[in-house]
Amino acid sequence: MSGGAAQDHPRRLTSDEKLIWGLAWTPDSRSVVFSSSRGGQQGLWRIASTGGAPQRLAAAGDNAYSPSLSLRGNLLAYTRSVWDTNIWRINGPRPAGGSGLPVKIGSSPRADAGPQFSPDGKRIALASYRSGNWEIWAA
Repeated sequence: MSGGAAQDHPRRLTSDEKLIWGLAWTPDSRSVVFSSSRGGQQGLWRIASTGGAPQRLAAAGDNAYSPSLSLRGNLLAYTRSVWDTNIWRINGPRPAGGSGLPVKIGSSPRADAGPQFSPDGKRIALASYRSGNWEIWAA
């Protein structure tokens, strides 16, 4: 920055108070690509350097962080975190050991957590993010 010209003063481009985890200028300096949780999941977005409405870069998918653009702007590198938790069942612990092999209870492409057996032991209630929102499911 050069000595106080109007262009040297920072100007806010986003104001939605969401986590930003990395950003990169486009080679032409007309836009900034950034990672934000503004859509619920952390993802990549593009905003004009003059401001305006950010546009989601859907091709990067959810959980995208730390964007980097090539000097020609034709390549985009980023980190994508994939965390897939599932619910498993085994036979109850026995004094002599040997509980058997674990069995996966319904695979999900997103997080499952907090399994609870029904009183009759025939079903499991669980919290799942499989639909894109935390909800209660039964298996």
